[in-house]
Amino acid sequence: MARLLIITEYEERHIYDVISGIKDYVLEKNVPDPTICTISKGYVASIGMKGLVEWCREWKVDCVLGSFSRNEDTDLLADSGIIAVNWNSMLMDTGLPSIRTDHTTYGRICVKHFSSYRHFAFYSHTNDPRIHSIIQGFQKVLEDKPSATFDHFIFDPEADFRSELMVLKAWLRNIPKPVLILAGSDMFGNNLIEYCKVLNIDVPGKAAILGIGNSRMICDMKLTSLSSIDMNMYKVGWRIAEMMDICLKNRNFKGYDIINRPGRVIERMSTATVPSANQDVVEAARFIHLHFHQKISVDDVVQATSISRRLLEKHFAAECGMGIYQYIMKLRLDEFTEKVMHTKEPIKSIAISLGDDDSKNLSRMFREKYGCSPSSWREANTLDD
Repeated sequence: MARLLIITEYEERHIYDVISGIKDYVLEKNVPDPTICTISKGYVASIGMKGLVEWCREWKVDCVLGSFSRNEDTDLLADSGIIAVNWNSMLMDTGLPSIRTDHTTYGRICVKHFSSYRHFAFYSHTNDPRIHSIIQGFQKVLEDKPSATFDHFIFDPEADFRSELMVLKAWLRNIPKPVLILAGSDMFGNNLIEYCKVLNIDVPGKAAILGIGNSRMICDMKLTSLSSIDMNMYKVGWRIAEMMDICLKNRNFKGYDIINRPGRVIERMSTATVPSANQDVVEAARFIHLHFHQKISVDDVVQATSISRRLLEKHFAAECGMGIYQYIMKLRLDEFTEKVMHTKEPIKSIAISLGDDDSKNLSRMFREKYGCSPSSWREANTLDD
């Protein structure tokens, strides 16, 4: 890959993660004379596909990443020897390699990660093209959980705002609680946090809210920070660079679709609890979620509640299916696993960041769960496999 053009707006949520993945591939693989440049969607719309081709010729662009529609003559790019990848995952018949996401997986991710919940819901807007797939995914996975409930609310931004908002508020009041609500985006998730605040619905005690995208700027915008599903866009960027590199080395190679598999739940305050009617258990879980990466003990958790250690441990085990210490270690192992699998941070540094001076304890737990050491897992699952 020599000169890559990305058609984007800088405010797009995932573009920085994508570019980071591309840059790391280029640097790690020692790609000669790489350049990454950008151009706005508005400018491309004004010059058209012919103008884009001319622009690429003038600036000696080899590869283009952009969101192309069916009515655009993308053959002009190929005819000019320019490799193009379609960023618009909802349009699969443009004849270009595309970035695809299986949106039905969101339901599985939510139900698996928040398995202690019985009530689930989904909230989005009518202009979200993934709605049907996400709802279908929830319904499918909950077939194996007959005691669970699922509901959804799809807000119509074109309708009368006040009337739609009144219906939304009624929906929030009436859905069974405690509930895990998946929002169609991080911004929608932040909106839900505000709506719940107005309605005196405790977040996360009564309504735990999860976004999609893990835009750190948006997720940390509220005092109640938003948990979110990470889209693995760094890895998408890596794969884009890898494929374009292959195409440049072999001009007969036409590329392939890049399958994006979201899956990491990044927990923040909006899900920092467990679904329970026992307020002491809720407070204990909230304290653990906020402090599990520090050196906390069971006594520290007890001090965050109003009952004795014996009673708290009894109630906590009954509600959560495990003891307080086991719950702390579960959260630490989950975080340790995510960082091992999705970052290049040294394993010892990850353990230290989770309040463990010795990585051997978490590494042992990782081995027991996955059948191999963290370092062995990384060797077998490198990004360039």
